Amino acid sequence: MGLPILTTKRLPTDWATTFTRHFESAYEGRLTQHARDALHEGRLNAFYVAYFSGLPVGFTAVYVIGEEKLGITVVLPDFRGKGIGTKLMKRRVKEVAGVLSKVSTQNEPSIKLCEAVGLRRSARVYTTIRGIQGVVFE
Repeated sequence: MGLPILTTKRLPTDWATTFTRHFESAYEGRLTQHARDALHEGRLNAFYVAYFSGLPVGFTAVYVIGEEKLGITVVLPDFRGKGIGTKLMKRRVKEVAGVLSKVSTQNEPSIKLCEAVGLRRSARVYTTIRGIQGVVFE
């Protein structure tokens, strides 16, 4: 059964602090320090929120670190697997060019999501702050 009332909105980036507090516990502490700093310091390029029946259930954001535009997508656990991440990522990919998604090799759902929205796996790799290998999608 799909979600009957799902909308996405692009919000002013100053809303990011409010929403990231709401979502950090749902992200199970995996919100990277870079993403956390960028979101709280206002280094955002874009910020979209998904609502179900008026309640925020997910977000995607583009933040800038040095010369790179990086994307992050978060969906509350009870709403995962329902197409919300896909809808958010498709909107981000459509509206903001040149965004990289860095994904831990242990995060198979996020890898599948990146592939599903048409991002391509680059030859670049990285190591997370926890020492886990990651892949970069463009």
